[in-house]
Amino acid sequence: MMKTKNLIILAAVLLVLAGVSFMQKSQHEKTTSQAATAVLLEGSLSLDNLTEISLGLGSETDAVVLTKSNDGWVVKSYFNAKANEQRIQSLLQPFSNLSGEFRSDNESVLADYSLTTKQAITIRALDTSGQEAFALNLGTSPEGFQGQFMRLPTSNKVYLSQSSLLAGMGIYGELALPKAQHFLELQAVKENGQTIDGMTITDGATSQVFSKKHGVIEPAENSPEGTTATEDRSTWEWLLAGEAATGLAKTKIDAVLNSAVSIRANDVVDGSVDLAQYGLVEPSRKVTLQRADANDLVLLFGNSREASDGLNAGTFMKLDGQSTVWVVTDYTTGNLFKSLDELSSE
Repeated sequence: MMKTKNLIILAAVLLVLAGVSFMQKSQHEKTTSQAATAVLLEGSLSLDNLTEISLGLGSETDAVVLTKSNDGWVVKSYFNAKANEQRIQSLLQPFSNLSGEFRSDNESVLADYSLTTKQAITIRALDTSGQEAFALNLGTSPEGFQGQFMRLPTSNKVYLSQSSLLAGMGIYGELALPKAQHFLELQAVKENGQTIDGMTITDGATSQVFSKKHGVIEPAENSPEGTTATEDRSTWEWLLAGEAATGLAKTKIDAVLNSAVSIRANDVVDGSVDLAQYGLVEPSRKVTLQRADANDLVLLFGNSREASDGLNAGTFMKLDGQSTVWVVTDYTTGNLFKSLDELSSE
């Protein structure tokens, strides 16, 4: 009898505890959640409607500042270097008509989502009138999910996006300070090799002058009288200093040209300072590309830079007449400055 009574008491206690737990859970859900999906940013975002975008982490809200200039978008926070507009468009795309699933409106749990002002990644944009177009705080992702917790800076309501909002910043995994380098336009040279008639490679006291001898397209047999042969710019042989490049491999000289007409840098530095510190005042190495329109393009190569403090190693380079100073890889310079022995057909 006593055993049965104890069991009844124990069951009653468990029932009371279950009721308390249910009430606490219901109260928590009432104060921290609601069944809803809300639109946080209405409308489609376009570079045409914005003049500035800033990214940061915690108190460093202007770690990256992208600004529209007369010549397109630049990275204002990084020597006003030219920005890659495709990267900026990729950044903005997921924020257009951005909606999220509601998670909490309790200020005390913002830290759990890394959404306090000291933790969150911030993105802000200005419209063409200089007014704030939108602003958002971004936090962590739930385990195994790509979306981010997010909130408007003026609200404690936390939402979860359906897709990553950080990938467009070059951030994957843990929250990190956005980097300006992610938005740089690093295509230093982009020419059509068929528009280049020749090149001069200068390395110290040695210069190699290469010129193209293009093929010829003869008139067809049924061509009108007086029709003359035309130049075939899709085919050529190389001349060295005006003579046949005997003993040299055409494919190897073509490879040098291909490297010269398409150069992608790995960094940009401040071009407003004394260029002597980059070895670019009277550089000993340069590549001159003779364009068909006689508007030569001259590539100047200066000192080397060692890797340090997260900076990539390479060689300083600029285009004659332009202000941007690039850092190009040793692989690039190695492909350009070759001896005649290295270009030999053997």
